[in-house]
Amino acid sequence: PERYEEELEKLHNPDCGLSPKGLQQTEKLREYILSGGFGKPVSVPDEWKIFSSPMQRCLLTSQAISTAFGNKCVTVVPFLYESDGCYKAYPDNTSIGLPGMTKAEVEERFPSFTCEPGMENGWYTLSHKETRKEFNDRAQEVSDWLWQLHDQTESERGFKTGMILSIHGNLIQSIITNLVKSSNMML
Repeated sequence: PERYEEELEKLHNPDCGLSPKGLQQTEKLREYILSGGFGKPVSVPDEWKIFSSPMQRCLLTSQAISTAFGNKCVTVVPFLYESDGCYKAYPDNTSIGLPGMTKAEVEERFPSFTCEPGMENGWYTLSHKETRKEFNDRAQEVSDWLWQLHDQTESERGFKTGMILSIHGNLIQSIITNLVKSSNMML
């Protein structure tokens, strides 16, 4: 029953925050980081950069990560949102795109966050639910962006060691698929 209510609420709120279970998981993640859980790989947080989806559940997760690292700055990247986007669906299978939070709203609510350009009127710019093709094209853009960061020098990208991505399951799966394909093509 609790899970059903949580899922039902998500249908009514296209950019929902975290469920009670998600809040518990985020707190456990914060505690894990504070206890040195990442150990040596993230022992110098200033060498790392945190990137986040603009969707509220990732912003809240990123906030916990940021807090655990002493309020480290988080960069919000507009195109890191989950598949389908932010939209309202109608019974006749049509949809209308909703803008999501604006740059000003994100930076006011999360003072240690900085939004990349493109969020002045909200992060979601499509007039409808994202199609599968649009999602696949965007996932390829994200994959290309990650390769570009990889290929840049430390001074060009603005961080030394690596990055933490607070993003979504479908996007992660597509990125991994794209990166594996492109690395196989390089061999």
